[in-house]
Amino acid sequence: MIRNKVLYLLSCLLFGIASTHAQTPKKLVAMFRESTNDSVFLSRYSEFPYQRYRAQMHSSFHPLPTRLDSVAFHSEKGKVVKYLENDTALIYLKVIAIDSAVKLRVGNIWLDPKGITPDSLKKEWAYVLRKAQLGVISFDQLCQSYSGTKGQDQFNCDLGWFYPETMVDKFYMEALERRKGEIYPMETEFGKHIVKTLEDPVKDRWKVTYVLLGIRKH
Repeated sequence: MIRNKVLYLLSCLLFGIASTHAQTPKKLVAMFRESTNDSVFLSRYSEFPYQRYRAQMHSSFHPLPTRLDSVAFHSEKGKVVKYLENDTALIYLKVIAIDSAVKLRVGNIWLDPKGITPDSLKKEWAYVLRKAQLGVISFDQLCQSYSGTKGQDQFNCDLGWFYPETMVDKFYMEALERRKGEIYPMETEFGKHIVKTLEDPVKDRWKVTYVLLGIRKH
């Protein structure tokens, strides 16, 4: 895994073998846009080794790791976008695939099983669930009082929008079947939960696959 993608790409431009093609940057960009076989085109004309990169969203609380990924993630499929230009080089990207998934937003009260007997945990689970469903106490208040992470500064039971592969499968699949306002019990390998669906599920962009064209200025 390349830790600093942009520095790696720039090093390819600075220290790689000089290109033998005589195409102008403008011509190369036009050819890149029209290319139907990017692996062949980029292997011939790009200063970078041909590679497919992926920008993937995990949750609204975890932004994309680099500006390059962010630019690619919000680009249209097939459109060539200039990412960087300096005195010696140009970097263009092209999105070649966009995958969608259903994102979910829930609130989560997690009851930590440590330090409590199974019978007591089960009783507390039922008690908190009943309070939450009756609306006697707000879900946020119950979360602050009973969640296994209570006591942490600025803890918020709202997990934000999250995508597949972010939570354990059982949590995601159960929440996927629910609709806004529903409050329901759930049990996972991490303990017992009381979950509230805060928004209806939404299908949205999840993964973007892109390739890069590196051009060294002559």
